[in-house]
Amino acid sequence: MIQHKELLGLAELRFELDDLLRDNRWYGVAFPKNDFSGDPKLLGYKPQIPELNFDWGFGSPIAGIPNDNFSTLFQRYLVTGNGDYQLNVSANDGVRVYIDGKIVLDQWNNRSNGSWSKKINLTSGKHHILVKNFELTGVANLNVSITPSIVDTFINYNLSLKQMVDIQSNAGPQTDKRYKLWLREDGFQSINEGEGVVKPETWNLRRGPGTNYMVGGTVNGGVLPLYDSAEGTGGYTWYHVKNTSGWVRPDESDLRYYLNPRNFTDNFRNKLQFLKLSQSTGINAKEVNEKVLLNKGILTGKAESFIDAGKENGINEIYLMAHALLETGNGQSKLANGIVVDGNKGKKTVYNMYGIGAKDSCPLTCGAQYAYDAGWFTPEAAIKGGAAFIGNGYVQKGQDTLYKMRWNPGFAEKYNYASHQYASDIGWAFKQTAKMNELYNLIDLYSLTFEIPIYR
Repeated sequence: MIQHKELLGLAELRFELDDLLRDNRWYGVAFPKNDFSGDPKLLGYKPQIPELNFDWGFGSPIAGIPNDNFSTLFQRYLVTGNGDYQLNVSANDGVRVYIDGKIVLDQWNNRSNGSWSKKINLTSGKHHILVKNFELTGVANLNVSITPSIVDTFINYNLSLKQMVDIQSNAGPQTDKRYKLWLREDGFQSINEGEGVVKPETWNLRRGPGTNYMVGGTVNGGVLPLYDSAEGTGGYTWYHVKNTSGWVRPDESDLRYYLNPRNFTDNFRNKLQFLKLSQSTGINAKEVNEKVLLNKGILTGKAESFIDAGKENGINEIYLMAHALLETGNGQSKLANGIVVDGNKGKKTVYNMYGIGAKDSCPLTCGAQYAYDAGWFTPEAAIKGGAAFIGNGYVQKGQDTLYKMRWNPGFAEKYNYASHQYASDIGWAFKQTAKMNELYNLIDLYSLTFEIPIYR
């Protein structure tokens, strides 16, 4: 209740309520007595407390609180994924830690500086953390942290990297990388002012200035711009005349680069292609809709559908969203926005969010027909149905990382050829990780397991 009375002259009353638990930080109160009584002082509003790590020494938490015989109470919310976490606590003197109203660490009888660490299991979602502490006399400190369990595991394959490259080379890999195409000087009738007139016969365009480079196309007559020149094999001058476009066969060096796990273990984003996809994360649907899926075409506001799809099929929901955003061009593709198919179920508008069944030779018609046969007649049905396809066809069958979905090294090791690979794009697994990394940045804590391949 607020009461106010004005008699004469100017008057002003301002009142503001601030939700202290709205931010990603701690807030608390300090009491002048060690039993949480007396006139409390607010902590964590200004300045904020991002980490609960105090060394008060022989002093007090804040002005107005004595140096001895005080007590403090701190709390915050944490959004976590499902998994094991490490609770680390040091305090002087007594301390208790509660999570969602339950005591998870009780050292109330401690009378000196102490440190404790224990493993706790948290479900995915939002958790309330409460820390109580009291100080008697002497030095005072309080440190509480919850750290994620991020585990690197390794899986050995009885294949050399060279063998894996050879196997994948025979499986029709593709890339959207643009390669420079070069034409040898004797392919021109004349060269003048940055242009060359090509002789009226078929000439190979090479991906480098020499006949030892892969053929990237042909040309027969016409006028070509000359972007650059270089001396190549046999003393000939070669001219850069155009670039590849669309999907093409990759150079072996690019194929080897994406196949080699060592190129992707240097940071969190890169390592996400080795993430075990059977672990959920516990993201907040409202936050994802506002920060990630806003203005993303047909995917706008669909976070809840992805979360439900992940739960129902045992798949990481962050991966599902990242996959759909990449496959649909941020929700703008024709296949995602609905294509009409007329078949034995009548004329229906179908949706396909993960490009399932969309072959390189017929991406729209084949992808739409697959969606029709699967009954994906709403965007939500496509999100959940596609998740079931990925879960049943890949994740639950052992292809439970992006790397294994793309390359299927276990099959290659066993049969010495490539099969059951989700995509032909050599960069497919890596491309998923940018959006996944963005989504993981929305979560306070997460428990992750990486499985990194090792070739002999």
